[in-house]
Amino acid sequence: MTINTEQKIIDSSLKVFSERGYVGATTILIAEESGFSEKTLYRRFKSKKNLFNITILQKGMEMGKFFEESVLVNKNFKNPRDFIETLINNYRKLGDHYFEFFHLTISERTRIHEPIMEVFNFKLSEYIKANIPDKEIDYMTFGLIISSFMYMTITEYNLGRQAIDLDTVLEKFIDILLFAIQ
Repeated sequence: MTINTEQKIIDSSLKVFSERGYVGATTILIAEESGFSEKTLYRRFKSKKNLFNITILQKGMEMGKFFEESVLVNKNFKNPRDFIETLINNYRKLGDHYFEFFHLTISERTRIHEPIMEVFNFKLSEYIKANIPDKEIDYMTFGLIISSFMYMTITEYNLGRQAIDLDTVLEKFIDILLFAIQ
């Protein structure tokens, strides 16, 4: 089996797991989505659980790299507004680019090891602390508020469950965050 075959199965599994959840995603659906047989899937990954774990690990590493390179940018921000706007806009790009993984990690929290989320939240809170120092805020809670809001908004937008003007909603959220740190 080539690396391309394996990658196509992993990419397909992410799509199916994200759409249907772990329980609803069957190996037959994943095989159909990938264009390979269920036998090929089992030959390489042995079980649905193993495929799920490999998918989470690989896509988590990809998203983590994107997060560090594209969200946690180091630049000389002019002021807190510049920092918050950059953070929220970059977070939106993360959610748009990795929506399937983003959605899966939240919807399947019980199946995904907590350290993935803990590292993500820790890095975000440290990033906020470095760029908004000396504020009497709980940086971990502040980061979790941002993550929770962004997850909910990006999910609603990408799944089309609610007609929202995402740009307007994010502008208002930025204003609320700035008010909170003043």
